[in-house]
Amino acid sequence: MIVLGIASSVQARVANAHLQTTDYYVFTEDIHGTHKFFSGSNSSSSKYHVYFTVRYREGDLWKEDFQVLLPNGEKVPETRTTHRFAYETDWHVKLNPKGTLKRDCEAWAFIWNA
Repeated sequence: MIVLGIASSVQARVANAHLQTTDYYVFTEDIHGTHKFFSGSNSSSSKYHVYFTVRYREGDLWKEDFQVLLPNGEKVPETRTTHRFAYETDWHVKLNPKGTLKRDCEAWAFIWNA
């Protein structure tokens, strides 16, 4: 479930992504804040391991906060981002199978405000 703000000044509080077997990659919606909590999993039926990458925006660039290569059937437990800023910025999670142009995986990612 994605909860979106009603106006541009209201930000999403929870965002998720579902990597399906036809996807090369997916992103959660961007959510704004100083730091985030996140979790996710890779299905035991996935054909490949899946990269679970938490990223934050710094100016025009997206930088990596956390990344793990999830084997089939493994989970990322509820975790706090390693960065915690004095200012607010955008955050999201990217899911993508290991390897160039790979698909045939099912995985989930969640990111939310602390």
